[in-house]
Amino acid sequence: MTSGNDLALLCVGQGYTGHTQKLVYLSANGGVTWSKASTPSPEGDGGTLAGSGTTLVLATASAASWLDRSTNGGHAWATSLTYGDGGLGWADLGFTTPSNAVVIHGPAHSAGGDGRPGRLLLSSDGGATWHSIT
Repeated sequence: MTSGNDLALLCVGQGYTGHTQKLVYLSANGGVTWSKASTPSPEGDGGTLAGSGTTLVLATASAASWLDRSTNGGHAWATSLTYGDGGLGWADLGFTTPSNAVVIHGPAHSAGGDGRPGRLLLSSDGGATWHSIT
């Protein structure tokens, strides 16, 4: 959900060597009707989509972990953060206000101190930049 009755939906299709075809659809009437917005970067397997207003963030991973961002309702995309981490991935991507976003990089649970990061990242500018919280 981006706001009120505005919804965004990520559809994931055919996969190939660390990539998947992705399509974003938008609804301005609570899901009664949908229109195709765009095709984000195919990098990464699947993904999680979160948004606030016209800003959308897509978290995806494969050989690396990417956060892609759109500021025009999913019509154009740019990568805002990449980790060359072997595809640790993301958890719990979301917006708490129109400009504040949160995501966990890597596994959220690290049983037995296995050395994986599981770190919290915050953004105060709608996902344009991200800062690790220690």
